[in-house]
Amino acid sequence: MTSSVFLPESVNEVVSFPPSTESILQAIAAIAWQSQPPVAMPAASWLQERGSLTARLRRQSGAFALHCLQEAVTADAGLRQVLLSVDGVAWIWGLTQIDAALLQACPELSQLGQQPLGEWLFAHPELQRGALEYADLAASAFWRAAMAALGQPVGHALWARRCRWQLDNGSLSVMELFLPAAPLYAGTEEQSEQE
Repeated sequence: MTSSVFLPESVNEVVSFPPSTESILQAIAAIAWQSQPPVAMPAASWLQERGSLTARLRRQSGAFALHCLQEAVTADAGLRQVLLSVDGVAWIWGLTQIDAALLQACPELSQLGQQPLGEWLFAHPELQRGALEYADLAASAFWRAAMAALGQPVGHALWARRCRWQLDNGSLSVMELFLPAAPLYAGTEEQSEQE
């Protein structure tokens, strides 16, 4: 059984989550992404969602909220980290990396604040979405420690997905980590115990 984390009144109250940007980027570089999720469980519909994940979260019973943890721009790229929650329980951590060319063409991407990126992406049909890639990060000490710092210890799985969105003049990469309190893990403990 997984535990839930209730988000603080202010993001500044989150002391050790998220980890440093440098350590996150190093951990992401070490991930062995797969073209297919090796799952046949309720998680598959969440992991393979081709529509807006934000819209799907909003359809859940409960109040949706986005908490922007970081929004930074360097000479080379933009970086944004968010937590997506329903009823104050964090379900998804997202990391967006935006290349400099796309930031120059679409400067609003550097100032989304509490606006979900998904709303912007799906409002621009000229963007081409690349293939989804998947990884189970449960065996990674880095990701297990990050989840513990968030107050959501990892069970037997910790799923992430990523994809690239391309525009003529640039691209961005989106990684979404489904936190232990997310509904895609519902029933998976029981399923793995029966196997």
